[in-house]
Amino acid sequence: MTDARWLDVEDDFTSASRHFANAVLLFEANGFAGDDLDAERVRPTIDAASRLASALKPLAADIRAVFRASRGVPSVRSAAISRTHPPDPFRSPTLSHLRSPMTEFFAFYGSLRRDAVDAMAPGKTDLAAYRGTCRLAGTLRAHGAYPGYFPSAEAGLAPDRLSGSAIGPAGVVVADLYEVLRPEAFAVFDGWEDYDPANEEASPYLRRRVRPIESAFDVWVYVSRQSIDDPLVPNGDWLAFLDRRGC
Repeated sequence: MTDARWLDVEDDFTSASRHFANAVLLFEANGFAGDDLDAERVRPTIDAASRLASALKPLAADIRAVFRASRGVPSVRSAAISRTHPPDPFRSPTLSHLRSPMTEFFAFYGSLRRDAVDAMAPGKTDLAAYRGTCRLAGTLRAHGAYPGYFPSAEAGLAPDRLSGSAIGPAGVVVADLYEVLRPEAFAVFDGWEDYDPANEEASPYLRRRVRPIESAFDVWVYVSRQSIDDPLVPNGDWLAFLDRRGC
């Protein structure tokens, strides 16, 4: 094959490997069965990997030749490829080299939850898809009409100069998990939360990654920079808190 075609093959293999890697990670986390988020995510990764495998089938002979060459049988073509395309550790069969899924998720704990009633909140249709509930390590505080999330150490927040002060005591927060469908979602949700990535100093919330309880992947969440001494939201459930207040 031509060098250009070998590049296509390499790209196809990389994509197939990524899909299989994602499936393995999700299987280790929660298996393939059921109707939960991980089960939903596993199925499309396997389907995508299968389609790529079918597309690569006509090239099997050439691929096997490359594999044989990589195991010690020299060839002019494999030597040329090895010079221009060094081995990628991502293709290693050991699970320690597998990459995490690339899908982005938000965890909403307040006015952006699915059952929240706020006429001013932005719509999520076409921007993000509801994928179920999740639990976050930390506590919720009532900052007047809106809540603020303070992750505990167990949430896995990588503290920086601004977010380090948001680390709070242990607890559990109820949140809704949304899969990002369009990149515009970030600007819409950032605007609603008064978060300005270009001016975090003046933002009452920071968008940061945390790891939900019993999850295999990180999610985006808005961490509060407001007073951690504000009233505690019992059980970390903002909607239940509003119901008790009659809101």
